[in-house]
This record gives sequence, C-alpha cells and structure tokens, in this order.
Amino acid sequence: MNAYIGIDIAKKTYAVAVRLNEEVKSNEFSNKSDGHKKMLSWVKSITKNAKRHFIMEATSTYHLDCALFLHQKGEIVSIVNPRFIHNFRKALGYENKTDIADAQVIAHFGEVKKPERWQPPSKNIALLRDLVSRREELLKMKQQEKNRLSVPLASENRRKSVQKVIATIDEELKKIETDIKELVKSDPEINKSVQILQTIKGIGWTIAITLIAIIGDITLFHNKHNLIAFLGVNPQNFQSGSSVHYSRMSKNGSSIARKHLFIAAKVASRHDPIFREYKQSLMERGKLWKSAMCALMRKITGIIYAILKTQTPFSYEIYLNKCKKFQFILDKSR
Repeated sequence: MNAYIGIDIAKKTYAVAVRLNEEVKSNEFSNKSDGHKKMLSWVKSITKNAKRHFIMEATSTYHLDCALFLHQKGEIVSIVNPRFIHNFRKALGYENKTDIADAQVIAHFGEVKKPERWQPPSKNIALLRDLVSRREELLKMKQQEKNRLSVPLASENRRKSVQKVIATIDEELKKIETDIKELVKSDPEINKSVQILQTIKGIGWTIAITLIAIIGDITLFHNKHNLIAFLGVNPQNFQSGSSVHYSRMSKNGSSIARKHLFIAAKVASRHDPIFREYKQSLMERGKLWKSAMCALMRKITGIIYAILKTQTPFSYEIYLNKCKKFQFILDKSR
C-alpha cells in the first residue's frame, strides 16, 4: 500500500495533502525544523505502515530544507518541475487555487506519474550551484544597469549613480568568481570534470563550471537521453491527424544551462570543423538555422554525458569512429 504526500511549499509555511486509498487528508505547517518534525509525525499517524512518497515542486530554495530533512529521515522524496504540476492541473480540470488544493494536485500527480526519487547534491556541488546562481544574478543586474545608461536625456548625476552601481557589481563578480575558483581547486572530482568539459571546443571555464553545477552527479542519469531531457534540449513533437506536424525544444530544464549550451554550440559551429560540418549538413537537408543549432546543442549534451560518465577527455578519433560505425549500421539496415 502506497501513500503519496503532496507538499506545496511557501516561504514561511507549507500545505500538505496525504493521498491514501483514494482518500485525501490535508494540513498546514511552518517551514521550519519544528514544522518539519510535526509534519512527518502527522503523516506517519495517517499512513502507518504504508510506503510513503513525498512530492514537492522546485520552488526557488524554499523546498530544500524540508526535502533534506525528509531525505535524512530515509523517506522517498521527489522534486518536480512546477510546469508539470501546472499542466497536470489544467488537464484534470482542477478549479480551486489554494495552498491546500495545490498540495492535493501535487499528491495526485505523484500517484499518477510516480516521479523518480530525488538525490541531494554533495556539499560542494550545492555550494557551487549557489555561487553560480549568484553570479548569474549579478550579471543580470549589471546588464539592467547598463541599459539605464542608454536612457535618452539622462542627467549626469543619474549616469554617475549607475556607473557606481556597475563598479560595485563588478567587484562582487570578482569575489564570486574567486570563490568559485577556490572551490573548484579544493575538490579534485569537480576540478577534473571541469577540465574534461573544456576539451570540447566551445566550452570554456565559465560554461564548464555552470554545467557542472546544474548537472551535479552524472551517475544519476541512466543515459544521455535523460540528461538531454533534464536540460530541456529534447525535441517535443506535435502531431494531430492531418494537421501540420512540427517539433520544438521542450525547454523543461534550466534556462541558464540552455543559454550556456547555445553559446557553446555557436562557438563550436564556427571554430570546430566537425560541429560546423554537422550543422551545415542539417541545413542542407532543409533545417532552419535555429533548428540546426538546437540539434547541435543536443549533440554536445550527448558528448558531455559520455565524457563525464567515463571521466575521459573528448577524443575526435573516438567520436569519428563511433559516427562511422553508426553510419555503417544505418546503411546496412536500409
């Protein structure tokens, strides 16, 4: 007998819905350590000997404390993309939009989809992820301030104020990047992974540390397709009867990861003959530039999976041999 517990997390409180034998019971708790203990005790009193599966959305960082508490207690925890819950709600026609109702939807989603068990990142990966996230925030703030410099008829005082803010952001960026470099150097495993990723043309230090922070433990992905879907670069096909068939990138994963993968693909398509030829071959077959770039992003993601999984640098010789072998099998099957 399985019990599915949906948790709708907010900053200060969270709603909990327990779904067991098609019956649903709900309650609310504070998003603090005492609240977590009371919540687990309440859930155990309802589920008793049933196998418990906790499901929650990835809501900024508010969910992490509760998720880590439950994981340390040996409970099964799944953290899912909020978009999946949103689409599930629409599909089943849920009307109410309250914290309790949201928790019930999440519990129902868990019962139907049975998402995979969440594994928390290592201490250093969690710290790297936090530093990389902060770096992205600072870069966004810097761009916003730069845009303010181009405001027509801006006064001199306004310009000086904006320039001071930009200078402050630059100082913070230097500190964050220094912290990232020290962290990477202090962890041999992360350092090796960063070095390995940089053997792919188009991936520099910044892209490497960003991808490592987002991907985390590569062994949690069963194959390259899992990683491709996790980063949201997998194609999503649309087809209905005789209507126009088309596909587009799902964009279910991290937008930051996709941004850096796009930069890597763009550089690789210009400066690496293999990737440039791959992109050109797609365009010669009728693909638009954007579609070809998306395909190249998937190709690079597959290579990232392979070299991180084997912990070996990217080898053009091995890559070309595998391509020839695949082409031989493909020609033989025709």
